[in-house]
Amino acid sequence: MTTESIDNEMKNQAIEALELGKKIPPAQLPLILVYAMSGKKPDLPGVPSGLVSHTSNFEDPEIKGLVLTKTNIVYIKKYVKEALLLPTTLSSEERYTGYSESEMINELKTLKPDASEVVIKNNILLPSKLLPVHEYTNNHARKWAIFESRIKQVGTDVNIFAKDFVIVATDLIEVISEMPIMERIRTTIGKSSIEIDFKFDEDDTEIKYALIEMLDDLKKSTDRHSSRVGELAKDLTKYSADMDTDILPFAINITDEISTLNFSDKITELTNQIVALQKEIDGLNDLYDKQVGYAFTGAAGMVFPPVGIISWAITGGIFGDKAEKTRKLKNKKIKERNQLNKTVTELSAFSSKMLNFKSKTDEFNSKLKEAATGLRNLEALWQSISSYITDAKNNLNSINDGTRLNSFMTDLSKVKEKWVNVRDMTYELIVLFKEAQEEVDSLK
Repeated sequence: MTTESIDNEMKNQAIEALELGKKIPPAQLPLILVYAMSGKKPDLPGVPSGLVSHTSNFEDPEIKGLVLTKTNIVYIKKYVKEALLLPTTLSSEERYTGYSESEMINELKTLKPDASEVVIKNNILLPSKLLPVHEYTNNHARKWAIFESRIKQVGTDVNIFAKDFVIVATDLIEVISEMPIMERIRTTIGKSSIEIDFKFDEDDTEIKYALIEMLDDLKKSTDRHSSRVGELAKDLTKYSADMDTDILPFAINITDEISTLNFSDKITELTNQIVALQKEIDGLNDLYDKQVGYAFTGAAGMVFPPVGIISWAITGGIFGDKAEKTRKLKNKKIKERNQLNKTVTELSAFSSKMLNFKSKTDEFNSKLKEAATGLRNLEALWQSISSYITDAKNNLNSINDGTRLNSFMTDLSKVKEKWVNVRDMTYELIVLFKEAQEEVDSLK
């Protein structure tokens, strides 16, 4: 599939998502994104049936996650655990590869009889040449703990905000119900057949402005959260880019060099199959990265507002339907490659370690990019909440009669009820890290 055809196909899907998203009530936008992250269908009033009909993937536990799915968390934790065991000294590198520097030189002379002395001594498979990238990978993996802590925090922020929103909404509703104008309505309705125009008096207006200040404080909180998530997404993207520039090119060179060596016919055959599969996976990774990227960058240059990001995310999974299909195909190929790696392990511990280094670092980087996309979705969540609160403030500010105030209170009550669900759902997503750690620990 060409880049142009991907652009056209994704652009059409993006336009459809945007059009559907425009039909969603602003109050429901942040709610349906949390539903999507929770792997639940957005069964909410006002959500177009066209969006709900696209949510068949929502029952798939692999797409459930606030920033990272449990599957991805488990993989990352396993990768980091192994990366922290990579050598950081020449002696430990020689133990890791099973060859001393001189032994590997002799082995390479046997396997590459036509290579010059200079070529042999600069071969990428020598312990002294492998050490720098293994050491860098080790140090890079150590930094993950900080990112994990920050990701947990931004996830916890959503849960805390949900609780705060319910509290503030409850306070707003109670204050509104006790405003003088609401009391006048209660004491007048039913006692007169004449339609009465209930306008705000001075006390009502003063209370209204106090309520607006409460909403303003809530909006400032959402803007701070949005900024924090945006900074984390930027830092995580840089963390992933470091792998693209400083680790993966070296890993590719290792894989290519392994494929040129004259191991036994069986190892050579399996190695070539692994290299071919890895190229397929690399292509699927590129396709997946492009498809996932549309979740927050738009299609073919389109700029997505939060409504576009959210409606896109729920048309078949948090990263979009096309990306989900590519992910499943990629995972199938990864399983095939891993099985071949296992077979090669039995034949050659050294070649297996070298090939596994490429496959594992590559997949880890893919998970990082998914996490960055998850953070962009989370940033859109905060932006949509901020937008809803702004609309609520403007709406409340324009109200000067009891009828519209009562309608405002009714709508707020309905939104508050749904945020109680959000509070519970986000807690479930936060504990995914704990569940993932328990799963990794059980593999000891």
